[in-house]
Amino acid sequence: MKTCNKIFIALCALAIAACGQPSAPTQSMQSDPKSQPDIFGTTSFALSSGQVRQSSSGQSQVPSEGEAEAFSLPLSSHQPVSSLNPNPLGLAFYPINDRECGVAVGYAKNYEGEIVIPASFNGFSVVRILDSGFWGSCASSVVIPSSVTFIGGCAFYECASLSSIKIPSSVESIPTSIFSDNVIIYCEAEAQPEGWNSSWNNAGGPVVWGYKGLSKSNGIHYALGEIGGNPYVMVVGCDSELTEGVIATDIDGSPVTSIGNYAFYYHPSLRTLEISSSIVSIGNYAFRGCSSMKSINIPSSVTFVGKWAFMSCTSLYIYCAAENCPSGWDPEWNLYGGHAIWAYQS
Repeated sequence: MKTCNKIFIALCALAIAACGQPSAPTQSMQSDPKSQPDIFGTTSFALSSGQVRQSSSGQSQVPSEGEAEAFSLPLSSHQPVSSLNPNPLGLAFYPINDRECGVAVGYAKNYEGEIVIPASFNGFSVVRILDSGFWGSCASSVVIPSSVTFIGGCAFYECASLSSIKIPSSVESIPTSIFSDNVIIYCEAEAQPEGWNSSWNNAGGPVVWGYKGLSKSNGIHYALGEIGGNPYVMVVGCDSELTEGVIATDIDGSPVTSIGNYAFYYHPSLRTLEISSSIVSIGNYAFRGCSSMKSINIPSSVTFVGKWAFMSCTSLYIYCAAENCPSGWDPEWNLYGGHAIWAYQS
């Protein structure tokens, strides 16, 4: 009987040990570009056409045109560079080959200041912003280095605090939309490169082509650009406490020619604004939701006013120098907006 009991106990122990054995983790996962990736917890991320990957034999491979797939390698053979040599912000750098890497927000996701991405890290040149790489970042602004040539899809989606980004002329390819929110975009390129998808800026944030710098005068913010040797200035915003504003005719000799998309969007305290005669265009949603505004003048020089530019400005009187609505103004420029007064002479 004692022998039987011993055998029974031994068999039970073996069964318990077998049941408690965890299953081996899988090394592959499907990547959903529309959902936030956990790329710091795994080594999987989506490959777009032209991105280098390592095959099981160790040889570099490039996906064919239009191909996008997920891959993963054991952490021992494909660790993030930043896990080998941590950086102050906590950005994650993932090797593409033995010389280049892509970058993602990593542990810097909750950082609320400006993120300046380095051109290189730990001997690797930073050439890519990974697909969904900065999804949900709390950064207020991002500066991309001139080493980057590719920005992945959805790279800056759900970045509610992001107000501006600087994109160097080195960026040759943006395959799809990279923003889901309004962001001021400062581009060194003088025009949209051929390799950028037409939907890259679907959110419609203002774009300053040929970007040269920023300026501020009397509480109004200006962005300076140059296209084909011709300098220009765009109004991109103002101080939050501004109540009465006057837009300058020029900044350091460069003409102020436009008010950008979303420039004064839902400004809480702006009451009056005087627009200079150098302005020729007012962007989409430029004054939408400025419920405190009481008056604004639009000179005859303005040939374009964008969609919903004055939407929900119900207390606003808009004094227009034009005798009637110019053909270049969007049909919904003042939808549910203020009271337009035509042929106004000051």
